[in-house]
Amino acid sequence: MKLDVEYTALWRYDETTGEFHHQTRSVASEMEPDTVQLPTEFSEQVWQAFISNETAVKTTPRTPEDEREIEEEHTSRTSLLQNYILVPLGRHGVICAGTTHAEALNERTIDLANTLATTLETAWNRAVGEEQLARQNEELARLDRLNGLIREIDKALVEADSRAAIDRAVCDRLAASDQYEFAWIGKQDPVTETISPREWAGVDDRYVNELEIRTDGTAAGRNPIATAAATGTLQVVSDIATETRFEPLRERTLERGARSCISVPLIYKQSLYGVLTVYADHPRPDERDHVVLAELGQMIAHAITAVETRETRHTNQVVELTLQCREPNTPLCHLTQHAECAIEFEGLVHHADGEPDVFFTVSDIRPEEIITAGEQITAITELHCLSDQTNEALFRARVSKPTLPSRVVEQDGIVRTLTIEDGAVTATVDISHTATVRKFIEQLRHDGPSIELLSRRTQERTLKTHGTFQTICEERLTAKQLATLQTAYFSGFFQSPRTNTGREVAASLNVSQPTFTTHLRAAERRVCELLFAPKETTAIL
Repeated sequence: MKLDVEYTALWRYDETTGEFHHQTRSVASEMEPDTVQLPTEFSEQVWQAFISNETAVKTTPRTPEDEREIEEEHTSRTSLLQNYILVPLGRHGVICAGTTHAEALNERTIDLANTLATTLETAWNRAVGEEQLARQNEELARLDRLNGLIREIDKALVEADSRAAIDRAVCDRLAASDQYEFAWIGKQDPVTETISPREWAGVDDRYVNELEIRTDGTAAGRNPIATAAATGTLQVVSDIATETRFEPLRERTLERGARSCISVPLIYKQSLYGVLTVYADHPRPDERDHVVLAELGQMIAHAITAVETRETRHTNQVVELTLQCREPNTPLCHLTQHAECAIEFEGLVHHADGEPDVFFTVSDIRPEEIITAGEQITAITELHCLSDQTNEALFRARVSKPTLPSRVVEQDGIVRTLTIEDGAVTATVDISHTATVRKFIEQLRHDGPSIELLSRRTQERTLKTHGTFQTICEERLTAKQLATLQTAYFSGFFQSPRTNTGREVAASLNVSQPTFTTHLRAAERRVCELLFAPKETTAIL
């Protein structure tokens, strides 16, 4: 297919910048490449043909002035493009075919130009489609590899029995994958205000031994790893070679083949368990990986929490804290202020609707006074007297705002005793021997009252304690069975005579009496199995 013209050219449209580019041109063999002069309005005509997606045939009228310009062109060896056709190529651009002669383009040339444009557009569409398909296949393959890596790490987290095992499994698998060069997990030291590696893989010991990231106020805004720890958000260094925040580590890191890195805070329930940093051998990591790595950080933190909780449950060592708050702002504190009495915390039962039941006792005050005081507190949605003995009454309160016991439970602590009296809350709490006391108290203070640490000591609690048996029961019972059993116990259902009947306890749980009976019997059966069934039977419950 040959166009009988002296000049052809192609303009490409750049979808990224939204601009036209004069990509290529061709002139007759007897002409010099720069001898064709384009009309003044040519660029506007090309653009108009593109946006209208219509072929435009242009003829430049010749005036006496044009004749003089033609004479000048012969002298200057340039020729004006007088007759030409502009054919759009869909979203790809425009081709031009034209001549410097006065004769208009004939129909055959116009038809050939249109046919050529259709052929080019079809070929381009096919090429673009194949390129998009190739990119999609490549992306699917990359995502499949990434998801496979995450599944492999998830399996390792389930099998890990210690924090060290978790750290080692994560770093080993990330470094062994095709996606990343090396990885390390750093621990934060609040005393020295630094982050230093506790586990790494894919990089030499000399590199990590020299790492010490400052976390003080001046460094947090500069170093991405310190920023991840301070803000709890994922930090990305798109190009280590140009990122100013990576300046202190740039040269050593580039020598190890890394060009970009992502720092992921390991956070679960607002507690920081370290910072994971992974390095890739190319700049500008895919943004879709950010979400996956952020979720991985949560998985790792949750796994560490689970391991430490298991260690606490199966060890005889805990940290006992005595806490006091003199500016309480919780529902039960308001109740003591209105009723002018002291409260002893007895227990906490969680429900699916999110509002827990708090059981407490009061002494030397009539139950009617407590009920009247509770009606003045909007955060107490229900308040019932379950038993009224000579000097002591047991109450159940359903609250819509957090209480100190619920905050302690959320942080995996155990409330041993809690008293509210004279505007102050005093509590004895057990936490894991692996937990950080400072962080535990900071979480209790978050959006809550100021809490003072009165004492801290390590306690030896034998494995065959009431607490251990309670923990085992909680693991074996369903949430509904546990809530039913706890509510029945705190409501005096097992006393003789019963303080509350089955119908009354069922009403407090918002279930029918048959449903209450079913859950209670199932819970009792599980507890009896733990006590009396053979070891080989209880092992599989």
